[in-house]
Amino acid sequence: MLYRVKGKQGLLIIDFDAKGYYVLDDNKRILNAYGEKGKLYVDVNTKTRYVYLFKANDNEYPKDKVFTLSYPEDFKMIKYEECEKKSEVKDKLLLDNEKNSLTYLYSRKEVKTPLYLELSYCYEGEADNLLLGLFAENEPDTVPECHGKMLGGCSKYYSKGSIAIGFDPHYSRTDLIVINEDGKCETLKINKDLTGCHNLKLLASDKIYLWIDDFGPFPFKISRHQGSIYLVANSGDNTARVNVNFLNVYEGEITIVDKVEKAGFSEVEIENFRGIAYGKLNLDRVNVIIGANNAGKTTILDAIYLLSDPKQKPPGFNTTLELLAYLHNVKKGNKFIYRFYNTASPPVLRGDEIKYDDIIRYVESGKSNEVKALYLSPRLMSRYTKFIKDNWEEISNYTEIFNEIFNEINEINVEEYLTMTLEPFGGTYTFYLIRKDGKRVRLYDVGEGVKIYIISRILYEYLKPSIILWDDIESHLNSSLLGKVIAWFSDIPSQVVVTTHNLEVAKDIAKDGKCIVVDIDKDGILRVKEIQDLEEYLKLGLDPRAIIRAIGSGKDKAINP
Repeated sequence: MLYRVKGKQGLLIIDFDAKGYYVLDDNKRILNAYGEKGKLYVDVNTKTRYVYLFKANDNEYPKDKVFTLSYPEDFKMIKYEECEKKSEVKDKLLLDNEKNSLTYLYSRKEVKTPLYLELSYCYEGEADNLLLGLFAENEPDTVPECHGKMLGGCSKYYSKGSIAIGFDPHYSRTDLIVINEDGKCETLKINKDLTGCHNLKLLASDKIYLWIDDFGPFPFKISRHQGSIYLVANSGDNTARVNVNFLNVYEGEITIVDKVEKAGFSEVEIENFRGIAYGKLNLDRVNVIIGANNAGKTTILDAIYLLSDPKQKPPGFNTTLELLAYLHNVKKGNKFIYRFYNTASPPVLRGDEIKYDDIIRYVESGKSNEVKALYLSPRLMSRYTKFIKDNWEEISNYTEIFNEIFNEINEINVEEYLTMTLEPFGGTYTFYLIRKDGKRVRLYDVGEGVKIYIISRILYEYLKPSIILWDDIESHLNSSLLGKVIAWFSDIPSQVVVTTHNLEVAKDIAKDGKCIVVDIDKDGILRVKEIQDLEEYLKLGLDPRAIIRAIGSGKDKAINP
């Protein structure tokens, strides 16, 4: 399964269980990520429109280094026994029910704002304070002016001039004490028992915003912005067991993401839709669909397109239905709906969690500027070209993309092109390709395949859709261009579903994905077979399209012969 979220440089904190996943940017470069149950942290250090989450074969959480500081590797642990004898130790527990003891963690390097910190702790018992210190110049060795509020049997829990946040159950179990830079204290009413196990999170910039579990934020101003991090557990005359589950600090901007977007479908189910009474097929990231004429190939693409996002505004069209009406040579979108969907039983499309039931309502209720699926077909190229013209001021700045596109074309083309410009021609504007010798060639005068390749690549880079649908992919593309397109599919982090009549093309695409042969029987049931090794079929002179058509009527639903 493939998911994505909008990318922003810095740390992405995503509510997502990433067990078995790895993380990529727009260019399919691996990003450092750290995962635990229900949470994923991604260090985005490249300029990327989206961050993609790919399911791998393993069953482990990603464990890359994404934090500036992490416990225990970036902290030293110091213990005072009987509040006097000081030594560096290695232990999982700050306190283990000993009396007159104090233990602190101190970061091995300084950090500065903006920063994000997460602390997960468990405090069991009746000892003295637990204190988190920020931006310290020295290790804790004294007490603040408000020492009485924090008690602290061992009086070496504060670093002078630092900001500190903590509690002492003898003073209050439900109040946090904030020690500011001059050693004075303020009380934050949390109204939540701070003993037991909790997660503390804070953002620090010109202010600190603090959360305890889901309570917060609690803001307060700060004047220090750089220094070390420390954490103190102080037993005094009492005993407690204090454990740090994790302590992570990220230096830089963060973005919290509470929802991920499915970038494609693992399963599509179709009922009473354009000649298909019922059908279901499973999809991979790259998929090639083959079948005889009128086998339902294009209908499957239409269904996926409608399911991807009914609200999207396709390039050159107002709605998804308008694009499909144009593609199928129906003059108006409402006629398209009537012609293909006005059946005795209403159409039903299901793609994972999305249903067709609300598609018409979604189309009518509003539009989304984000394009989830890009439908590619020679018939749509004129509309797409106009769309690129209308957005040329922005698209023309994609110089790296143009360099990549024309370098690939030049590898297989006699003429060498450098770039593309939009210039006046005959009272309007037209695209020119600039050759290496300085001559200009109109885009309309180059081969149809080259034009389709250029337009498709530009649209993808500009829109960054999560799904590419390409009908009759071999149309107008010679073998060299097809090879470039197939290689491109391997380099992009989007789901790809294409149809073809050419078994050799299907074989090449299926090397990096799945080959699916389909046919519609006399009862309208979509028969589906996944071909594991198309090359073996071809070596034996077998055509899987003929085989699936010959395997009976298929009256049972969801037959997979």
